[in-house]
Amino acid sequence: MKIDRRGAGRYAGTRTQRHHGTFAWSATEKAFVLRTRRVKDFTSSSIHNYDIAIEPDELAAMVGAAAEELRKGGESQDLVSALAPHLKSLMRLVHACVDGS
Repeated sequence: MKIDRRGAGRYAGTRTQRHHGTFAWSATEKAFVLRTRRVKDFTSSSIHNYDIAIEPDELAAMVGAAAEELRKGGESQDLVSALAPHLKSLMRLVHACVDGS
């Protein structure tokens, strides 16, 4: 996960941090939840935990955007390279959605 943060009230410049979190389906939230812990604050010594919920329609929008980018062609090789290792999981998702299981 890449976090870009820009100041809202008091602009302190733009800083980028990379963090790896866990990504899982939450039945209680009915959403995919990305959790990352111990992210250092950009302007102080504070540490933050982030939980980012992505609802199924938002995930569908991301998949649709990826498909549209691939359909357009052009400079989508980076996207193809990123998704190719996950083809088995993507096909399992397609199969489950088509069969309704």
